[in-house]
Amino acid sequence: MSGSVEAYTQEAGRAGRDRKPAQCILLYAPKDIRIQQSFIKNSSPDLVVYKTILESFADSSKSKQPQPGAHSNLVEIRKRYLSKTGKPLNEAVADVALRKLKSLDHLAVSPAGDLLWLSKCPTNLAKKMAEESKTQEECAEKRLMELINYAHESKCRTKFILKYFGSREYKLFGGCCHCDLCHAVFPNDTRGNPGPFPPEPLSFIVLKIISTVARFNTHNTALTIHETSAILHGSDAAPHFEFSTTDAALAYLSETEIRILLALMIEDRLISTSSGHALHLTDKGVRFMQNKSHQTDGYAPQLTAYANKRFPEMDTQASPWTPTTH
Repeated sequence: MSGSVEAYTQEAGRAGRDRKPAQCILLYAPKDIRIQQSFIKNSSPDLVVYKTILESFADSSKSKQPQPGAHSNLVEIRKRYLSKTGKPLNEAVADVALRKLKSLDHLAVSPAGDLLWLSKCPTNLAKKMAEESKTQEECAEKRLMELINYAHESKCRTKFILKYFGSREYKLFGGCCHCDLCHAVFPNDTRGNPGPFPPEPLSFIVLKIISTVARFNTHNTALTIHETSAILHGSDAAPHFEFSTTDAALAYLSETEIRILLALMIEDRLISTSSGHALHLTDKGVRFMQNKSHQTDGYAPQLTAYANKRFPEMDTQASPWTPTTH
């Protein structure tokens, strides 16, 4: 198990980069919490650790505070800590404390492996370092608890991640149709078939398509209907572009279904095609993106009429900019 939602999404995001089908499985057991908590604790030196390190340099320079040029070493620091606390110094904690002091240019490691103090010691340095360490420890604990909440999520894992990162998109759809929880709700996986799909309003689907066309146009890249549908479905044969952000955004629909939607959007003049069959965003499509109070029937009557017949349960009236009841 990872230590945070941020770490997990980084790891899970590596799946599928070769454009092949992939599954991300989070292995979780209660004992994993204790392991992660120990990692957090080992990365959080306390006041005693910092005081012990500073005192070892202060004694070397025969003063109350470490002075530039003072020497010390890990053996001396370990002895001092054991004498002070009656417990051996955790090597991982000591390493973190020394690395933090080194990153602030307070000390360096000599070629012989000794520790050399470099700076004039700021007032209350040990206390300030320990307070910062405590704050980081509390933040890491909170991030860990959020990942545990993710593991115990009961609705949609993608929606949980979107909400965690502050994306407003989590309010606009009922489920991702990818995760294990969504498949539990929709066990038949009715991609492109009449049923509970699509799980989001038509207006949001239109925005995903328009955003795809607009992003590629911005990068001076025009796609055909077949290429666009492959990207939105997440097909193995889809062209890959680093700047693309909507790969598999409509994975719950078949490529054929997406091409029908594209054709109807062309008919409704939200997008257009050039002589080379490349898609381009029209002025009407731009207005659709910019208008934050619209509904699709005013902009795309052909598409709305099709959706009402094809997916009777679909919401064709909701605005993509306000929460829905899906």
